[in-house]
Amino acid sequence: MGEALSVLIKTYGPGLVLGLAILVGLVAAWVYLAARNEALAMRLAAPIARGFSWAGHWFEYKAVEWDVEGRINDYAVRLAEQTPGVDVVGVDLQFITDGQPPESFFNDGDLIIRMHDSGQKDQNLMRAAEMYVSEILLPRSKAHMSVSQQRSLDLFVTEDLLKEESATAHALYTSKVLTPAITMSDKIGNLLKEYDLIHYAGYFYPLLLQELAFLAEQRVTKKDLNAFRAEVYDLVEFFGKLARREEGSEDGDLSFLGNYSRCNITIVAKAEKADQGRIGPWVNWLKDNAGRFDTVYLVARSRHVGLMEAVAATVESSGTYKVFGTRSYRARTRRGGRWTVREATVTVLRNPHSIAKYMPHIVVDDSTATPPPLESRDVG
Repeated sequence: MGEALSVLIKTYGPGLVLGLAILVGLVAAWVYLAARNEALAMRLAAPIARGFSWAGHWFEYKAVEWDVEGRINDYAVRLAEQTPGVDVVGVDLQFITDGQPPESFFNDGDLIIRMHDSGQKDQNLMRAAEMYVSEILLPRSKAHMSVSQQRSLDLFVTEDLLKEESATAHALYTSKVLTPAITMSDKIGNLLKEYDLIHYAGYFYPLLLQELAFLAEQRVTKKDLNAFRAEVYDLVEFFGKLARREEGSEDGDLSFLGNYSRCNITIVAKAEKADQGRIGPWVNWLKDNAGRFDTVYLVARSRHVGLMEAVAATVESSGTYKVFGTRSYRARTRRGGRWTVREATVTVLRNPHSIAKYMPHIVVDDSTATPPPLESRDVG
């Protein structure tokens, strides 16, 4: 090894050998990064490939492919981290010739998007994001929604993706797609306003997507479509009211009891109980109301996460609910008319005995269960 290195240095000079060693090291580092975070590795490789575009069209196309794939896959991972019910689906972008039709299809768990190269980075990202969101976002739930509901969800999530990944692509999408859609449909515009508020508040955007994902479990016949679509509107309104709710307020219902979606928001936070480590009020209420809800979302601020985990563990050990997932993220709450940033953690509990997977619910008599005292559910 030493002799070979000496020959290389004598033949080509120390500068070239050092350059090759650095190149090998960078490639090894990139391979290691790709194994841990493929999306980030693609995004880093894109500008390098673009720098070699003078050497041929292959580098130019790969630069665009890797940039788009990296941005979309990065967003997909973040979305799935916030919403356990939304699966991570990778994207594989392929450019096609003029004689081939654009299409998208699934292969080995990834979404293959074949489209024509527009020659513009922002245009390519915008079109790929539209196709990706349309295919992977709640496909089974959207199958039963109205056109306005389907379209508004696709528009909002696509805009959210582009806003996070590219300011210029987001501006292009807003002018070319989003604004015309809002202008043409008041229903779409009104839904987007609710999504904006729910997303800004932070607490309830992942919960809304989660609950819409769970709607895929329902069997919906043709005669049920109108009732199902009306309930989707009600569900969006429910989470919108929660987003507007003042911190510590006793106004507003924290339970949604529909024919297809039956969920509850339980806020583990009241100071006098939380500080004493008393989990009884929440545990007893969840056990007493197990038959009412398919899903319970335990919500806690950072200082009460341990208490929330104790509640979830106790309830799960009793067989009442199973922990479906836990996520932490930054959220906002209204306090005194002003928005305050909070670190929020949500644990999703699901009723293992729910019949929702097979048929719509038979709505129970709500008078048979008494909700817990508001002081045990409000944010302290």
